[in-house]
Amino acid sequence: MTSRVFANAPLVPGEVIELDPQESHYLVRVRRVRPGAAVEVFDGHVGGCSGTLLDASVGACRVRLEAALAFPDVPAIELGVALIDPKAALDVVARACEGGAVALTWLQTARSFNAAPSAARLERVLRAAQRQCGRPTPPRILGPVTLADWLAEATDRPTWFAAEHERLDPAAQATESKDASRGARLLIGPEGGWTSEESRRFHTSGVRPLSLGPWILRTEVAVTAGLARLWNREGGLIQAPRHAR
Repeated sequence: MTSRVFANAPLVPGEVIELDPQESHYLVRVRRVRPGAAVEVFDGHVGGCSGTLLDASVGACRVRLEAALAFPDVPAIELGVALIDPKAALDVVARACEGGAVALTWLQTARSFNAAPSAARLERVLRAAQRQCGRPTPPRILGPVTLADWLAEATDRPTWFAAEHERLDPAAQATESKDASRGARLLIGPEGGWTSEESRRFHTSGVRPLSLGPWILRTEVAVTAGLARLWNREGGLIQAPRHAR
């Protein structure tokens, strides 16, 4: 896996930057990277640069920035996820980041419970997920808001809800693929599923059911399965190479 770190300074190709102690420790002690190795540096907000590690000081590594990294344009897929157990919620955040969601909103539903994870815990999980998948910017984490408020938000993107035991005909599946290429919204329910009243609200609001298979999935697994379905169109929405420019 490529070694990826975060910098608090603007990333300008050709310049040398010094990493903070936490990121330096990650490179030297965790990744065991040595001087001369290629690394990627993210600013955590906009993008990143390829670079070369100049020295491997545990407290302050220096990296020479080489070139801006190119990233593909991707459809804007937003998630609405019912609040669940805090540990599982952190897994959901990681899967949402690695799966390409641009936003995740925590929802208060009839069967949801607990509070949203703290900002500090979210930052640690998101950074770990970004290091793994090479994504330069994390998804926005929003809420909690009520399910009714989330459904009432103005949007031109099609919206689905993860539904148990739903089967869509081929025409509906073809429509899903076309819609997902320009962005979409997906609702993932709580443990215990949606209530009958919530399901009725989906249908009256024009929210369509999306089957994730024949079995009942854990929330974090449903996030991965749902994102995969929305990403899939004729073998994959994105085929762009990821390289420095």
